[in-house]
Amino acid sequence: LTFEPTTNNGVFAVWAATNTPPGPHFVRTFNGDGASAPRFLWVTQDAPAAEVEPNGEWSNPQALERLPATINGRLEKNGDVDSYAVRLEAGQTLVAWIEAYTLMSPLDPVLRLVDSRGIQVAWNHDDGRSLDPLLAWTAPAQGSYTVQVFAFAYPADSDIRFTGNARAVYRLHLTSGPVVRHTLPLGIRRGVRTPLQLRGWNLGAETNPVVEFDGGTVGPTADRVSFLPVAGVSLLDLQVGDGPEGMESEPNSKSAEANPIELPGARTGELGSAGDEDRYRFTATQGEGVLMEIQSAALGFPLDAWLRVEDLTGRELARNDDATGADPRLEWTVPEDGTYVAAVGNVLQRGGESAWYRLSMRRPAPALKATVADNTMVLEPGK
Repeated sequence: LTFEPTTNNGVFAVWAATNTPPGPHFVRTFNGDGASAPRFLWVTQDAPAAEVEPNGEWSNPQALERLPATINGRLEKNGDVDSYAVRLEAGQTLVAWIEAYTLMSPLDPVLRLVDSRGIQVAWNHDDGRSLDPLLAWTAPAQGSYTVQVFAFAYPADSDIRFTGNARAVYRLHLTSGPVVRHTLPLGIRRGVRTPLQLRGWNLGAETNPVVEFDGGTVGPTADRVSFLPVAGVSLLDLQVGDGPEGMESEPNSKSAEANPIELPGARTGELGSAGDEDRYRFTATQGEGVLMEIQSAALGFPLDAWLRVEDLTGRELARNDDATGADPRLEWTVPEDGTYVAAVGNVLQRGGESAWYRLSMRRPAPALKATVADNTMVLEPGK
């Protein structure tokens, strides 16, 4: 990325080489007095559009001629709302999402979709991964629909109102094309090829198509990897393990029905109904350490999971609820040789088609962490 100053003060022309990776890049300016706060510069494959004011009313939106579209916008003042009109055919699914909070904008944004009469047909506040929203909706009839963007202040203050200011920038994405939300399983094994079922919207005539990921391209220390499953969609983060990656097999709510899981290994499961619990049996030796982790909330799923170790009679031996965010993590020492059960459930006793999780199990390895006392250091010439 090359920045070239123009004749206008503070304005630069930015050139991106053809091999510049798409996605966010950090930008800082600095001089002898120090450095600015970091800001994002987003490199894209397609040219984004700019918001055009006035577009505050659903009845007077900025019309978008085609999809997909990406709009760079700003909520300029308190109470500001931005509206964008799109044409949809009957049965066509619109997927819309915003990057604002994740761009360090002081926003907690909201997406709202209204029909030609101004009646709300869909809305979303948080997508589960962050404070940024994601909305997917299938049109029942052909027509014009309006996507509205507004936001509350972040961090929150005592005012209950829509916010806006010079720093309140956002990127709005609208598409009726393919969008992959996640894969099944939720992880891949290092060093081998893993078939992955795609879950999302507008993925073609085939229901939940399957692609293959080559784990031979993953480094020896990586615990996750980015993956572009379909051309034109966003990158996915896949969890990486050193053992088999499998899917749960129902029924497995009782110890006698527990699915086998290897050490190391991982299973992707779903708490499909209220009160559902899943169980996995494993064999370990006395004195051995076992590290068990759930990845769910961190992946954007609405699951507040608990994790516990049981013996074959169902007696609880160890338990954890929240370790990193809402996801549990349990490091346990095996008391004696035998077969044990790892049980997974929801603290809120809820379940559904989006309550996915990945249970990973491995033997803990020694780790090092380095710290420094100061966050700045002075380096003198020649030293």
